[in-house]
Amino acid sequence: MRPKKIFPAIWTKFCTSNKENKTLPSYDEASKTPQAPKELKRIASKIPQWKWSTLECREWLRAVHVVYFNFGLDEAAAAGNKFEGCGSSLYMKSIIGWRNLFGERGAGIYGILLALRHKRGAVPSIINLSSNVLPL
Repeated sequence: MRPKKIFPAIWTKFCTSNKENKTLPSYDEASKTPQAPKELKRIASKIPQWKWSTLECREWLRAVHVVYFNFGLDEAAAAGNKFEGCGSSLYMKSIIGWRNLFGERGAGIYGILLALRHKRGAVPSIINLSSNVLPL
């Protein structure tokens, strides 16, 4: 028996297309959304350095919040100011620590840092940070 016959109300609501409600915005409409300033895009694309100061880390986190999470400038500054520590603290913080600090966005920040940890200046080669055994 087909699901359409068993659950007609649910089938109609969730499985039929309503062109008025399901159309995607045109390219012109989508391009009108506010873009992050170029300077913040540049900062967000930097590789966080092991020896960064607290101020440099907060600036990077502020830029990440604007560029990747679409925060406003004031909201991003408040989020960035929550961070305590220096560059090494960015990489030593576990996913749980990032989630405690920023909620689910913290998992995204952790993922960015995990991807960047082997880049030049990020984590010194003498330090072994395993993604299987995470520091707290």
